[in-house]
Amino acid sequence: MTPASLTCSEFGQPIEGSVYFFAHFRFDSVALTIGEQRGSQLYVSAVVEGDVDDLGISRLQAEGWLDFDSLIVALSDVPATVAAARSTLESFTDAEGLEGAHTGHNYRFKPSPAQT
Repeated sequence: MTPASLTCSEFGQPIEGSVYFFAHFRFDSVALTIGEQRGSQLYVSAVVEGDVDDLGISRLQAEGWLDFDSLIVALSDVPATVAAARSTLESFTDAEGLEGAHTGHNYRFKPSPAQT
């Protein structure tokens, strides 16, 4: 995977930044960088700012190696098919090697068994 960066300054447009502390707390702005890949692991750094739900933390930063599990396509108008969800996903990233499945309220794209 080539390094990638994505930012937003409004919650959910296009990234949802939240922290779970007994409940989900949302943040307006997100800066996310995927810097390196080793097999199914990704080196990621993220900064969230703009405490929407009054958690009391104005800025939070984290970085480290994460195990990649899946990408989720969750839209207010749920796509009718896996192919339609894949088309939406591909407007943001390359979905080659990912298999999609409908989960009832969204679509989850995981690495194909041959990719793991």
